[in-house]
Amino acid sequence: MSLPLALAQMPQYRLDKDPVFIAIASRRIDYPPILANNAIYGRVYAGFEIDERGRIQHITLLYPVLSQLDNRSYGFEYVIKNGL
Repeated sequence: MSLPLALAQMPQYRLDKDPVFIAIASRRIDYPPILANNAIYGRVYAGFEIDERGRIQHITLLYPVLSQLDNRSYGFEYVIKNGL
């Protein structure tokens, strides 16, 4: 499926500056308990696409880059995907 030229060239919207998105994400995404319980804190960046119906799809962790084993044991991917 090809996108209309105007849609394909839409600039990316910065959700990190959107107060509504930040409020909702803050309520829905909890830091992995195993890390919080051990006082291990950091920042996680995720990428995703929003389809024409407003649904979030193709969620991926952008940072930190972790092996699959680390990702499963820390739980980043799980909390991000379930929260979004």
